[in-house]
Amino acid sequence: MKKRKEERFTPDRDAIINLIKSEKKQVNVNTVLDRLKLPRSYRGTVKRIMKELANRGVLNRNRNRYASHEAKKTITGRIDLRNPFGFMENPAGGDDIFISPPQAGDLLPGDEIEIWPVKGRSGKIEGELKRIVKRTQSPIMCRVKRIANEVYAFLPFKSSPAIRLNKPEDKYKDGDLILVKVEQKDSGVYGDVVSHIYDKSNLELYKQFILDRCEIRQIFPAAALKEAQATETGGYLSARVDLRGETIITIDPVDAKDFDDAVSLRMEGGAYMLGVHIADVSHYVKEASALDIEASLRGTSVYLPGSVIPMLPEKLSNDVCSLKPGLDRMTFSIFMEIDTHGNMVDFDIRESVINSKRRFTYEEVEQIVTGGGGKGEDPKVVETLILMKELK
Repeated sequence: MKKRKEERFTPDRDAIINLIKSEKKQVNVNTVLDRLKLPRSYRGTVKRIMKELANRGVLNRNRNRYASHEAKKTITGRIDLRNPFGFMENPAGGDDIFISPPQAGDLLPGDEIEIWPVKGRSGKIEGELKRIVKRTQSPIMCRVKRIANEVYAFLPFKSSPAIRLNKPEDKYKDGDLILVKVEQKDSGVYGDVVSHIYDKSNLELYKQFILDRCEIRQIFPAAALKEAQATETGGYLSARVDLRGETIITIDPVDAKDFDDAVSLRMEGGAYMLGVHIADVSHYVKEASALDIEASLRGTSVYLPGSVIPMLPEKLSNDVCSLKPGLDRMTFSIFMEIDTHGNMVDFDIRESVINSKRRFTYEEVEQIVTGGGGKGEDPKVVETLILMKELK
């Protein structure tokens, strides 16, 4: 007698979804079995269905527990990806949101993504990927890999996604570095080669790639430029300590791009009187002005070989806020009294105006204080440099 084939039963997906939606907390597979009055023998089937629903984005999965996405808010932001894992800036403030390698599997650096925030094992917020909102607009650095008759690009630190090159050339060899501009299509991720890294004629392109990759702001808004052009170097001198008659100098590397600090030093009553004078940018950049807003977005000047992306327009960064010799400049000065043992006895901070007497490089100073190279220099300047050597 033939054994009757046991009829296979598949639990209703809608029933599972509705059950989990009705719960006010995360549930595991056993809870679903109990609520639907299903025997434990269906555990594997129900677990498979719940995983499938989570992969499709219908449910939110946090390890072995599941919940509905309906009442859960999502967060959208840009992924910073330099490893198999990444971080997304938290728009609400606080720590960046960690995106684990499984969640970051198909992401590219700079992608705009939407995530569900969940609590990780460490207690900090982590992100579960809901969808990729928009692929990165900046070129990304990849390595070439030839598979059969197709040429692909992959990130150096992970194996997905595979970016199919639109117009591959024979010169691209396995392992070559290329810059790729990507596009998401229904059939996958495609890319156009912007540059072959080994082509050294494209140095400007590589520089631009770095600036784009790090999202460095390169163009000043018209309002900020207008405010910068309207600045005047004079005015308000009566409220400042006038140090224009003092022996004040700047000392910087030979390839320095800006001059924002100066020093002075003299002996008085057996103590060293050290002055450090910093360019007073706040005299020209008023709070909440277009210049102030742009400077806060930039945060700092960015230096690349042979060039600089300044935090402030050139009229300020390279002119009125640069402590160039022979020009009156607004500064903040800290005056320090230092004893012969190197201890600071007293200090004072004042708004000031200076006129630097000389710009020195470190090499020039070294030659003067050690090799007697001060011939033709102002004796007061040489005396200042020698005092600096003593204080050091």
